Amino acid sequence: MVYTRLWTERPQDVENYSIKPENCLMPEEVAESMVELTESSKWPGGTVLEVAKGSGLRSVPAFNAPPPAGMGTKPKQSVAETVIYDLLEQERRGAR
Repeated sequence: MVYTRLWTERPQDVENYSIKPENCLMPEEVAESMVELTESSKWPGGTVLEVAKGSGLRSVPAFNAPPPAGMGTKPKQSVAETVIYDLLEQERRGAR
């Protein structure tokens, strides 16, 4: 989540959704990541770059990407989600 005016100008929503600014990306962090994406040869054309608080930058693969793991993102997968993810991966590979 990026702590933009969408949140800063609506304090009632920050409270209603229990948003903690310290768990959010600041717009400047996103802008710096965009500059990194465009200027660094580390990220080839077509890269989908994930920017998450506390986990740095990650190139997201086109298929079966693990969920984001930075602050303010979805909690760790449950056992059921992990089993389903593994079954889908087996199916994709033709292992079933």
